Amino acid sequence: MKRSFLSVLSLSIMTLLLFPMFAACSGDSVTTDAPGSTEAPASNETETADTSADTSEDTSAGTEAGTEAADTTEAVSKPIRVLFIGNSLTYYNSMPDIVEKLGTLAGKQIEVEAATQGSGTMCEQISLTTEIGKNVKRLLTEKWDYVVLQPSRRITDKENTVKDAEIAAGKVLDGMIKAAGAKTLIYCTWGNNTGTSNIYEMLANGVDAKVTGSFSISQDNHSKLMQQICREYCDVLGAEMVDCAELFRYMLKNQKAYNVYYSDNRHPSLYGSFAVACAFYSFLFKESPVEAAKKYSGITPSGSAEILAAAASHIVLGTEAPEKHNTAASIQVTKDYSHLAVTEWKGSGTEADPYIVSTAEEFNYFAAQSEKESFLGKYIKQTADISFGGSEVRPVGAKTPFAGTYDGQNYKVSYFSITLDDMAGLFCKTNKATVKNVSVSCATVLSKIAGCVVGFAANSTIEGSYVDHGSSSTGSLRVGGIVGNMSATTVRNCKNAA
Repeated sequence: MKRSFLSVLSLSIMTLLLFPMFAACSGDSVTTDAPGSTEAPASNETETADTSADTSEDTSAGTEAGTEAADTTEAVSKPIRVLFIGNSLTYYNSMPDIVEKLGTLAGKQIEVEAATQGSGTMCEQISLTTEIGKNVKRLLTEKWDYVVLQPSRRITDKENTVKDAEIAAGKVLDGMIKAAGAKTLIYCTWGNNTGTSNIYEMLANGVDAKVTGSFSISQDNHSKLMQQICREYCDVLGAEMVDCAELFRYMLKNQKAYNVYYSDNRHPSLYGSFAVACAFYSFLFKESPVEAAKKYSGITPSGSAEILAAAASHIVLGTEAPEKHNTAASIQVTKDYSHLAVTEWKGSGTEADPYIVSTAEEFNYFAAQSEKESFLGKYIKQTADISFGGSEVRPVGAKTPFAGTYDGQNYKVSYFSITLDDMAGLFCKTNKATVKNVSVSCATVLSKIAGCVVGFAANSTIEGSYVDHGSSSTGSLRVGGIVGNMSATTVRNCKNAA
């Protein structure tokens, strides 16, 4: 599966007004299904064509009919193709990947792609001046069965400018989706479990919004608000909805042992993302994902995947609800990759033969080793992009400050979250270290002292590093995009877009 994580640029009012022009995507003319159709998409199972032709008809048409039948058989044997367009509530824990994996484990033919952007909105997704708008346009020239749209939480019932702009943008996207021969599917997300939500107001450029305040709202009421908004999208676009707000409500009441929220009480935990993926599987294939979940190895402890799958199937298909599990006991979300950690890695740690980090497992091993040694005088080099799929990971130098030289070579470290009490960053603490050419994408860092690359740097050099716009660092004492706090440290040639 491919994923695009894209930058946010401004959209002028004139561009927004002219945007429907690119809804007429290039490609062959297609006939779309009626809006709101509940017909199950084509699966990998070949359907038998109706061959009961009237024998009184001219038999000279037989060859043509046979060709048509062959074409039909070929068409229904093609994979279901699903495109997810959304933000962090879509990409956390690589949820679209899980949908594809579940389908594969069940013997289905399915292809899934995603175009996502942290805090992304539909207004940004239709802009010809943004990378995500260009990518969405490109992707929607391809053939899809379903395109999933995720309404933004910037929409509230406290003001209408954001809502009006976002629904207008949804209409543009829906037009493009139908032109691509696909059906629009609304991904209804859940409410915050924080007790509050921000109020946004649309800016004059027609795409950006600013926070003008906040209001108190319970998780249940926020979920109801999201359901109301998503139903309005369905009514306006003639679309169907996968109701993950109802799924989260069910989990909070009946499956408390499985915390579906990440530690920020907004994003999904690994359990939450897996349950959402199971909900999409249930919708796409009109069957329970329990058997596929039994083969899925990414959820622990044993039996948990089946319970989450049964819960999703219960909400989407009305199947029997699983047994309640409201005591956490040993059921916990895996917050790092320690269960995958390698026992040794390539290289000897010298400048000529550095340690090599190229996978999530190897980075996790590096982080684990950093709790035992400082790596003083040692060299580490990253040789490939590393994605943690939205999971919470352990940082380097959480116990012993990192004192070596790390060269990221501008490869990405992406889709990760770090939450600690005192300080946090991909490198939690450094002392007499060099951290260079590190590219952070789609990171969420929360602590008192927070920085996406380094939490606290002492006597160190941080250079040539970049944090993209989809990342965020949040703290109560010292906060920075590159470095949260520092002492006797040089930061140069770095760029922060968080």
